[in-house]
Amino acid sequence: MLLTLYTPYVKGAFVESVMQAYTDREPGLVWKPLALLMAVKLANSGTGLASLQELLWQKFKVSREERAKKRIYTHLMCHEAAFHDAASPTDVIMATDLGRTVCNALDFIVLDTVPQIITFIGAIITIFLLFGPHVSLVQGSVAALNILLVLRSNRTLMPMYDAEIMASQVTERQRQGGLRGWRTVSSYGQADREIKAYATSLSMQMGLTWKRYLINLGFRLGSNITVIFGHFAATALVVLHGLRTGSTVGSVVAFSPWARLA
Repeated sequence: MLLTLYTPYVKGAFVESVMQAYTDREPGLVWKPLALLMAVKLANSGTGLASLQELLWQKFKVSREERAKKRIYTHLMCHEAAFHDAASPTDVIMATDLGRTVCNALDFIVLDTVPQIITFIGAIITIFLLFGPHVSLVQGSVAALNILLVLRSNRTLMPMYDAEIMASQVTERQRQGGLRGWRTVSSYGQADREIKAYATSLSMQMGLTWKRYLINLGFRLGSNITVIFGHFAATALVVLHGLRTGSTVGSVVAFSPWARLA
């Protein structure tokens, strides 16, 4: 995470060294910044610290998923007969599969969101120190708008997602019921009725899926437009700040990665 914040500065220093080397006709100015840039990239790549982090993370996920599956299965098997008689096997299996997604939600909150917040704070502080308050204000405003869009998106899409899950459960019960009871359905001439019921349920499920996709796409477009215009305004301020303070082009080159972090 700290190396991610440091990479833009190293990249900017390398660009500065290249320009200075071409101006002074002195290639020796490039080697040290270039070596430092490669070292930082190596640490962030799949051959460095990131590879070790990924290995440890995957080991944790595999062990955690194994424990979660065992506990869920044990919990279901220890229920009384009344529960199994009243519950649909299809619903129980689907609920079991969906229950494991709670682990992914916890991963996102604890192991993804928290580091991103720390990185964001570090990027804003760095931008403030290097480029002044105006640029950091623009970047902070863009991040705040994106957070509001994400919260609004979650609030809008969550009920739709729940309705889609319920519709998929109804569709799955309809499908399995028709296939399992084919002889009875065929004997009473109810095949067309089962096909129509399944088609109706499936159409409702797909309609909810398509509606959720369109709304999600709208929120993503709004977020992307906000980021693009914010990046345009912030970059323009960075260029003006550099011209006013006499800083080199390396600071402008380094700004784009920091802007993505913020």
